[in-house]
Amino acid sequence: MDSSEKITVIEASGSHFGFKWRELWECRDLILLLAKRDISVVYKQTVLGPLWFMIQPVIMAAVYSVIFGRVAKIPTDGVPQMVFYLSGTVVWNLFQSVFNSAGSSLFANSALLSKVYFPRLAVPISTTLSNLVFFAFNMAVFLFFCVWHIFRGDSVSISWWALAFPVLVVYAAVSGMGMGLWVAAVTTKYRDLRFSLPFLLQIWMFASPVVYPLSCINSDGVRMLYWVNPVAVAIEANRLMFVGQSSLTLNGVFIGVCSALIVFVSGLLLFDQVQRNFVDTV
Repeated sequence: MDSSEKITVIEASGSHFGFKWRELWECRDLILLLAKRDISVVYKQTVLGPLWFMIQPVIMAAVYSVIFGRVAKIPTDGVPQMVFYLSGTVVWNLFQSVFNSAGSSLFANSALLSKVYFPRLAVPISTTLSNLVFFAFNMAVFLFFCVWHIFRGDSVSISWWALAFPVLVVYAAVSGMGMGLWVAAVTTKYRDLRFSLPFLLQIWMFASPVVYPLSCINSDGVRMLYWVNPVAVAIEANRLMFVGQSSLTLNGVFIGVCSALIVFVSGLLLFDQVQRNFVDTV
């Protein structure tokens, strides 16, 4: 062996928070490649391609309009029903897709991760980036309906808070990724969670103000519990920015941000502990 050849020694970190952030940054090209792979796999052998990500939220909002708007007659605070339901659906779809993708990242890529070394956190990060692309299509549909109703003179208004929209996207994505890291770590040993996750997510959706306004909740104590849910804060923030009707408060933002940070940091810690020997259990 040439004495000038560089040798890289891979060792397990002994710290409780052993992510090698510099190493993660150096493999940014791999992260982008994995994200492109996830996007191309979704579009492969489809006729409509990315249009599916624009059709799906419209169909769901239309179904919600019939079931919850006309049959159950749940109020939307004077906001046109399609705009109201889309404002909650697009944010929920981002959270749910990042949650699901990050949660299944280790199991879905176990064959690759058991043969090649690279920072394991690169996989959930890449799935998050790919889901942000899908979210962009959802938002394009939502903004189209917002602008259309504004020109019609309906009670929809885009506020200056919309300038903070990138912060909202990061907040929702970090919240979903934090929960996904928890699931990814736990499911390496306990597969039961994979089967119960769709059911739990369905309950979570109805525990978030996706199909009803938070103004329906009159109890301050119950509303406080809603702010602990990061998705509720993200949905109400989205309505504040693009609809003009929201029950969001500064107190709610503070509680939601703290909750999201706790989930994300604890998810990173747990993921770090599991990634060291997950190949033996996956």
